[in-house]
Amino acid sequence: MTYHLESLHLGTDFDQPPAVLPVPGATRNGDALALLDGAGRGGRFVARAAVGPALVGLRVDAPRDVPLRVALTLGVDDAAIGAWARARALEGDDHLREERRPRVVVVGVNGVPRAGVVLQRLAGDGSSSKQRAVLVLEPGDLPNGDLLTVSLEQPGGLPGWAAEDLLEDGLAGVSLDRVKVDVHEEPLRPSLSTGRAQQPQQTPFPASGMAVVNPASLGGDLRLRVWPRLRQEQARPRSLPFRAVSRLRRGTPSAPAAPEPAVEVDVHSLVDGSTTTLPADRHGDGTFTVRLAAASVPALVRPRLLTEPDGVLTGWSARVRRLT
Repeated sequence: MTYHLESLHLGTDFDQPPAVLPVPGATRNGDALALLDGAGRGGRFVARAAVGPALVGLRVDAPRDVPLRVALTLGVDDAAIGAWARARALEGDDHLREERRPRVVVVGVNGVPRAGVVLQRLAGDGSSSKQRAVLVLEPGDLPNGDLLTVSLEQPGGLPGWAAEDLLEDGLAGVSLDRVKVDVHEEPLRPSLSTGRAQQPQQTPFPASGMAVVNPASLGGDLRLRVWPRLRQEQARPRSLPFRAVSRLRRGTPSAPAAPEPAVEVDVHSLVDGSTTTLPADRHGDGTFTVRLAAASVPALVRPRLLTEPDGVLTGWSARVRRLT
């Protein structure tokens, strides 16, 4: 018996022509994708990166000769951790110790890095950990008129202090969860990405951690202000020996004064790959500042305390502002 099939059409919803993203507007799926390379698409996210660099293009109905503000939400979830483990050919529990390490993703337009995010899955984050990158695009940044194309990649040429702490092949599995496009009106302030949620007055990150400093839309050098978070340890009460009591009564100091705190900040530019170490200026309020050149940001930074702290260093807090 022979069957003759006149026609056969197999397809998915993704075979439909890409939707056009209005401005203002936002998308949480791949309907508006017109270009995709190095990533997969899905119904609940825009794209999910593979091991190498990813290129994502969306059709936008943007007004002519008007700058755009683009906010991209990136995330790490269980699927991202599974994708990373498969990329590293790890099985069983071999990846459990590694998966908590931070990832850094560089977001670019037309081959130029524009922003960076630190992604780190931590206890208490729930099903996923998310960070947002915000870009300002001038009309000339859309050479094809209505095609918004962004790249996601890992930073290259990392110094030892960064390569040792960051997750290898950390781009694998990172999801682009949401893309929002608005007309750019208010100036974009510089920002910090640390893998933690931002607070109104400060951005915390761990003692051994790093942060990405992102530029302001108006350009210009930036001032990064950091200060250590210390936990005081309560000494166990004990009786002093006779000689120590005698020294105290005579006014003889029992220990030298603690040295003045000193801080350095390691800086790795995500633009040109250069690395430098900047000595920080100390201020009376216990904070330390360094000046970051506009041409070097976005940049990966790591503060280091050079002197013995008066307590246990539990982390850092930071702020960044544009110098006028």
